Amino acid sequence: MRTMLFMSRMLGMVVLMVGLLLGVFVLLDILRIGPNARGFVLGSDMWNQLRLMAEALF
Repeated sequence: MRTMLFMSRMLGMVVLMVGLLLGVFVLLDILRIGPNARGFVLGSDMWNQLRLMAEALF
């Protein structure tokens, strides 16, 4: 029981850290400034697809 609790807590921390790193990556990609600064998210069509899905849901 104690081992399962420890494993689930560790898994939760790993998931939280990966989500936080992805969030920071997307935020820095959006805030990138410059004439040739087409970021990974904004440069691809992924950003438009996510925006359209958000508009459809809300």
